[in-house]
Amino acid sequence: MQEADPNRCANCNGTHEAMDRSCPKRADFIRMRQQSSNPKSPVRKAEKAESSSSGVHAGGVPSAAVRSPGRSLDYERKSLYQLRILAKDRAIQGRVNTGTAALLVKVKDVEDQLPEFILVSSVTRIAEDAPVGTEVTAVKAIDGDRGVNNRIQYSIVENDGSPFSIDRQTGAIVTTAKLDREDTRNRMRAAYILEIVATEVCDVEPAPLVKTELTILITDMVLSGW
Repeated sequence: MQEADPNRCANCNGTHEAMDRSCPKRADFIRMRQQSSNPKSPVRKAEKAESSSSGVHAGGVPSAAVRSPGRSLDYERKSLYQLRILAKDRAIQGRVNTGTAALLVKVKDVEDQLPEFILVSSVTRIAEDAPVGTEVTAVKAIDGDRGVNNRIQYSIVENDGSPFSIDRQTGAIVTTAKLDREDTRNRMRAAYILEIVATEVCDVEPAPLVKTELTILITDMVLSGW
């Protein structure tokens, strides 16, 4: 911004000194100054409204706030914004001076997304004579918040009496008892339907979780050729 020339009038840009009685703009300047000093003046009210909306930092320097334009931010859709800020002075006379600045806004991710399964089979098979501790399959889920990446723990809903268990940390499903296609305690006999839960380990209450179903078919060792 250019500095004012002390040898020129700030009102009309003439070669006489500022506030010289011969200045043709002197009367206008005095009238505007009187209006601005009056708290009921429209000019004063407009200046006060503009000052309150923009804000003032320590030392009387006006400031401006950058706000979101009415819609919510979504880290998963866009995590970075590059803004160009334009500043203009309020010159009454002469050229209006401007300045620009670049502003980079990074959106901080919060825990607002459910976990997602990225590895899961809807149906899998295991032989009837598989030893206890055999791994049937494994599931894997990740935190739905791309910028947080919390750990995931796994569990099976209402697993009482089921010959399967899941590792809470790895998601591996293994047999915990000898399998029997003709077991009358299993109403589906040769199949088990497991409801698997992936829960995010975080400070949010209740913790975000997602469920999926896995069907395990018990194959006959004679018919399967095993």
